[in-house]
Amino acid sequence: LSPRKVEEEAFKMLNDHTIHNSIQPDGMNTKEPNSYLTLAGMSYSDNTTSDFAINFLVDAACNYGIQSHILLRERDATMSLTKKIAALAHHMQPLPTGGFISHPKCMKWIHITQSPSEEYLLNLTRSRIPNLLRELDESTTINNPLDPDNRIARIKRSREYQREKLREILEMQNKLHERSADDWKVNSVIAVLDLDMFAYPTPSNILETAMKHILSPPQPSRRKAKQFHAICSNGIFVRVKEGDYYDIRHYDTYPTILLPNHWLYREEPGSSRLKKKKEYKDKKWWQMNQSQTFHYILRKARLSKAGGAMGDMNSYEPLPVRSCFGGLTLYRADLFFDTECRYDGYHEDDAAFTSSQYRHACEHVVFHECLRRKMMKIDRMNRANGKNNGGRNGFNIAVKPDMTTLW
Repeated sequence: LSPRKVEEEAFKMLNDHTIHNSIQPDGMNTKEPNSYLTLAGMSYSDNTTSDFAINFLVDAACNYGIQSHILLRERDATMSLTKKIAALAHHMQPLPTGGFISHPKCMKWIHITQSPSEEYLLNLTRSRIPNLLRELDESTTINNPLDPDNRIARIKRSREYQREKLREILEMQNKLHERSADDWKVNSVIAVLDLDMFAYPTPSNILETAMKHILSPPQPSRRKAKQFHAICSNGIFVRVKEGDYYDIRHYDTYPTILLPNHWLYREEPGSSRLKKKKEYKDKKWWQMNQSQTFHYILRKARLSKAGGAMGDMNSYEPLPVRSCFGGLTLYRADLFFDTECRYDGYHEDDAAFTSSQYRHACEHVVFHECLRRKMMKIDRMNRANGKNNGGRNGFNIAVKPDMTTLW
């Protein structure tokens, strides 16, 4: 399949309510980018963007026609990300014949932008949420998105800047192709990812996951995959303990909240918040470490088979959670571009997911909690009016155990 055929086949799958085992790439140059999957990546600089991330971006662009928008805080001319991408894209081409070397057009699907100054982003947050200024002042130290020095606060503002810019770009692209906002936003997926990791899911895995669990419309009369608004990768890291013994752990606990309300982040010893955790009635959640969390996710995903029976040991269903990230998360575009929720938003309830060390809830938790509150409100209104929620209740997000990233 050519990249364009990949997209056509994808929508055929949606109409047929079926899914194939894999989507095979074929071809280097497509005139138009894939219209239903876009990557939104962030990294500190050219130098901190891993070679594995670069390979993933080029593979997605050149073999699948997937466009990506990359935001860097700093640029490094000596380690230019643009040059690395160009070199790898040329390497992926067939060997030249007759002395002629063609330049891969797929390079243009990878857009690299440098983040504006911190002062600019801070003023942008102030201008976007004027009501927040009345709620917060300089004495507010927990989850204050106007905090000029906190690292997580800066990430929140950068994520939101990228989200707004990407929405403008995609709205313009789809307008040029005469696609209505109602159509493309519910039929496309945004993949938010970090670019400093050591391994990523294949583009084929991401495409299949998007089609099977996010874009495929519900069909109550037939057995189907459970539908979600968002799917997180299973972010892991491997630690050598003794000799040849390797311990696999769930890395990204800070944005991970199990249902109904079990935050997995473990506070540093001696903190006041740790004492409160110990008083929690269901202590097993607070005692679960990263290794136990990794195995818990695998076990529960197997148990989510029909009837609650143990399924294929190598086959997993997405595990519903309250929040997650894992280094790469897929969102249905209409939820991701929601105009009421923001990465740099503020809600007093988010303080429950704030550590003593960082003084800020993870930006993904802030965004997901806002979507959860909004979707629950909409669902209550729909039920009161006798409307169908389309098979979803609230903000449905899950971890996909076999869509892994490596930190």
